[in-house]
Amino acid sequence: MIRIYADFNHKDDQGRVILDTAGSLADIENHKNELTEGMEVLLYMEDEFEIEGILVFDRVWLAIPNFATLHYMNQEEEK
Repeated sequence: MIRIYADFNHKDDQGRVILDTAGSLADIENHKNELTEGMEVLLYMEDEFEIEGILVFDRVWLAIPNFATLHYMNQEEEK
């Protein structure tokens, strides 16, 4: 599954994560020929968490996160 950096503090009024930060754009550039609307991707915040999301294109790439798939990166270390 393609991983794309996502800043979850940067959302639109529908709660979709806007993927236009430097980290997001770098990941999108690496996979630009593979991305399609409706595709499942893995959104991440470096060393914090990962979450699955669905891509949407509305002038820029956005993602609809599925919070049921939230996985904290340090979860295993705390056990």
